[in-house]
Amino acid sequence: DTLEELFANKNKAIIFAPFTTAITDIEKWVKNKFPTNQVHTLFGETPIPDRQAMVDRFTEDLNPGVLIMNPKAGGVGLNITTANHVIHFAPDWNPAVMDQASARSFRRGQILPVTIHNLFYVDSVEEYMYERLDAKRSLSETALSDTDEMPTVEELMKALERVPNV
Repeated sequence: DTLEELFANKNKAIIFAPFTTAITDIEKWVKNKFPTNQVHTLFGETPIPDRQAMVDRFTEDLNPGVLIMNPKAGGVGLNITTANHVIHFAPDWNPAVMDQASARSFRRGQILPVTIHNLFYVDSVEEYMYERLDAKRSLSETALSDTDEMPTVEELMKALERVPNV
């Protein structure tokens, strides 16, 4: 339903799936269901020099379409600003991997609002993983806040008391 709506509105999407079998299954399904739309796949076996050329073809083709990628293979170093929808087919345990993958569309030159879609069933392992991802993001944000704050005199004195006896 999501792709049907996106394609009807002439949009492009990036679909991130962690496993090659899922990528190829999604590719077959999209090509069968939407035969006139462009479909590209990128995963670990895709030669690095071919990746940018694929993104360029995806970008230059004015037709709606999808670029289906492994988040680790395609989630770094590519700018895909013609896609204004990012679909995470399955979560990764590391929120940084998903955030980095989503950032492929949030790049200089992006003129459209970008929507992130996280697919999961209620009361499933995936829902649990998304809850854990949110908790990890919150912990990371809390740990990194106030990192420029200087220690108090008491904290410094306590640290100095820990100097080992030589």
